[in-house]
Amino acid sequence: MGARNTRRHVRPAVVAAALSLSALLATGCATVTVDQPTQDTQEDAPAEEQVIEDAPAPEPEEEPEEEAEEVPEEEAEPEPVPLRETLDLSTLDFNAIPTAGELSTFSLAQAAAPELSAESRAAIESAIQNAQRLGNVSVIFMSCNTGAGIAYSTDTSVYGASSFKGPYVAYLCRELVETGQLSLASTCTVFQHDPFFSGTYGHVGATYSLQNLAEATVRDSDNDAFRILHMNYDSLGYYDWLDRTFGAGTLPRVGYFPHVSARIMAKAWAYVWDYLGGGSEIAAWLSGLYANTSVSFIRDALASAGADATVYNKAGWYGGDPQYNSTTDAGIVQIDGSTYLVAAVSNMSYGDSSAAALEGVIQAVFSAREALG
Repeated sequence: MGARNTRRHVRPAVVAAALSLSALLATGCATVTVDQPTQDTQEDAPAEEQVIEDAPAPEPEEEPEEEAEEVPEEEAEPEPVPLRETLDLSTLDFNAIPTAGELSTFSLAQAAAPELSAESRAAIESAIQNAQRLGNVSVIFMSCNTGAGIAYSTDTSVYGASSFKGPYVAYLCRELVETGQLSLASTCTVFQHDPFFSGTYGHVGATYSLQNLAEATVRDSDNDAFRILHMNYDSLGYYDWLDRTFGAGTLPRVGYFPHVSARIMAKAWAYVWDYLGGGSEIAAWLSGLYANTSVSFIRDALASAGADATVYNKAGWYGGDPQYNSTTDAGIVQIDGSTYLVAAVSNMSYGDSSAAALEGVIQAVFSAREALG
């Protein structure tokens, strides 16, 4: 349901403010003594010079002038594009995004819904049709600067696998750690056995810090760590938060891996991004985890297209069981000075083909981003 896989994933540089070093490398230097040759006690006498009196001094030969080598001018590195200010996503009504099954555009701010070029629309529809051969797809792609976006089959619900781990850890940090109910050093005890424990952290009687389990949950998608956090902290208000954020009864109060739609994941990442934008020390640490997730269909899609982007995400994937199949990703992308929210969920059985299909959809919507303003 989201254990680490072996596909190659491109990862961005670690944000220094967000990640701590786990070890220091010590460098040793050995001194090597080299024996010098013994110098003779008497130097050889120079040979006697023959002097020719009144001999004209030879004319000095003119040395040819060396042509100056042309030094190529160094190309100046392009200045980074400053990031535009994002909207307060908590003020946007994500319920206003169209529910229709066909490709549509929307605006959650004051501007009119954007118009896609015929070429962009055809590319997105083609990518979606390719993915739909393998399963159902639900997509929302929105500019966090303008509120304009693109949507397809917004409310199609699929098993989200590990994709909800990202928003869940943001909930713990924002609602419980930032308010002082917990700290990153708070301890979690494995007080009961879960039949789905895989042997990484799920050892009854073991104790771990919230920070350790949160890092394993977001960065490595560890299922044991995720379950232990739920076991220890869900009684502190988790289900009330679900109702406030997504609507009463939208997400069930049983199970740790909910079924989700693009609309649900868009709401979840609007919540995450508003928290990260607050700039607290804990939010900076968490943003570093999102930027270095072990699996990211979003990051891979943009990297293979040659785009230089910073991606904060949490993916989910599972294959081989129609009830739980999932190839899903959601998060925030900063590229070319703008910020975007993307939620691309599907019930495609996870594998190379489904990953490529979802990445194709992500590439297609990002290629139309200029239309969003």
